Amino acid sequence: MPSYSHFTLAFRLAKELADREHEVSFINPYPQKTPIKHLKDISIEEVKPFVAEVRKTFAALGEWGSIGSHLIDLRLSVGLIEHTFNSTNVQNLLNSEESFDVVVIEHFINEPLVGIAHHFKAPVIFLAPVASCFRNNYIFGNPGPSSYVPDILGIYTKHMNFWQRLKNFIMMSFHDLWRELVMIPKYRTLFKKYTKTDFELDDVLYNVSLILTTSHPSISDAVPHFPNIIEIGGYHVFPPKKLSEDLQDFLDTATEGVILFSMGSNLKSKDLTLNVRNAVLKSFAKIKVKVLWKFEDDLLEAPSNVKIMSWLPQQDVLAHPNIKCFITHGGLLSTIEAVYHGVPLIGIPVFGDQRSNVAAAVNSGYAVSVPLDELTEENFSAALSEILYNARQAIRSLWK
Repeated sequence: MPSYSHFTLAFRLAKELADREHEVSFINPYPQKTPIKHLKDISIEEVKPFVAEVRKTFAALGEWGSIGSHLIDLRLSVGLIEHTFNSTNVQNLLNSEESFDVVVIEHFINEPLVGIAHHFKAPVIFLAPVASCFRNNYIFGNPGPSSYVPDILGIYTKHMNFWQRLKNFIMMSFHDLWRELVMIPKYRTLFKKYTKTDFELDDVLYNVSLILTTSHPSISDAVPHFPNIIEIGGYHVFPPKKLSEDLQDFLDTATEGVILFSMGSNLKSKDLTLNVRNAVLKSFAKIKVKVLWKFEDDLLEAPSNVKIMSWLPQQDVLAHPNIKCFITHGGLLSTIEAVYHGVPLIGIPVFGDQRSNVAAAVNSGYAVSVPLDELTEENFSAALSEILYNARQAIRSLWK
């Protein structure tokens, strides 16, 4: 998946293996400009334009809830699989004399890629960019009772009343039906199309050896796990690196503190509607706190306390002691990084697992939620006031 959040997870693991002198062949859309010893990039950069087009539908389909997420999944899934298998570099690899001891696959709506491992007669380890959930539990038969395990695409936490549990059951049943009636048949066809074998997808997929999940007990609910499901959430967090001089000065001189605002790598702040953008800017103009906003275009109307950057080192900025709040889409990696550095959140969830991540953060007391389709100047200002002035001491105490 050509997204820096997904790439970060895979690269962190690949580089660690290379640093320990394992020979790593790394299929990815972001090949390194400076070669890394023991790590050989196999570039699939050609998938980027396709995903860039799909991204344009994220915000609109996100308003459709779980159905929208599944429609995004379907389009993304088929395109990612086809582009990967059809890549010249991947085809050269498959036609080479290479051999591997293990194949690690980031498991993200790409089940037919187990055909690569089958081709090399190697065991498979999945690296999941989410916690154990309907997306991966079925592979191992791992239980996820809807009575107390909330839907990862929903808005509930483990504290559900009867009607919420009923809705949770219906939605998780819908996920299972969509997978079995729509996704898996498509996956079986793609597996046979690109893998020269008499085996079926099910023979290989349900023989995966291990799955590593990007979850951790500090931010995730206690849920059932078979022994071959291992939580490693937080492994992508690096010690903070030195900031650029202008960014360091901006943060150091913020006597009232700084708000970090980023909508992640899949969503773009520049794609926010004009009404949302104006509501946010008017809210920022009311406060003395500085704002560091990852905005991918010029924003001439930004008030004087707002600094615009098209890219910023998120982890390194979150580590700065003057960061008072992190406004985020609620992605899992961003949530983990905020918890690691003890920074409270304002969540603006849009699609996928963002709603459930933000709901869990709100339930745990370190976040305020402002869904994108409900964002107005009034409720965004109220969220800023709550997180900066009313709840901050209580939130900070969670880390003591």
